[in-house]
Amino acid sequence: MERLGIVDQIKDRTIRTENVPVAEIVARGEAEIGMHQINVILPIRGADYVGPLPPGLQEYVQFSLGVLAVSRQQEVARAFAHFASAPENEEILRKGGMEPWGR
Repeated sequence: MERLGIVDQIKDRTIRTENVPVAEIVARGEAEIGMHQINVILPIRGADYVGPLPPGLQEYVQFSLGVLAVSRQQEVARAFAHFASAPENEEILRKGGMEPWGR
């Protein structure tokens, strides 16, 4: 909101949530709009995801995936890593509100 220059205009109408996704508060009608990670908004019934923030305002959280050498189920872990990183599964990530990275 600082980058948009609207902090003063919205500060009296802004709430911060803890322990509950902001989309739940919006879905209950306790707020008109909320911002959160896309993958946290999508599963909330009654909240409509309208799109990402514009470039320059949108931030990304990067997740890494690896298999520990001491893993008790290395084959299962490797299979999951392959599934999660396979180009043919990118649409599954997108449906969950995540973006494939690094291709």
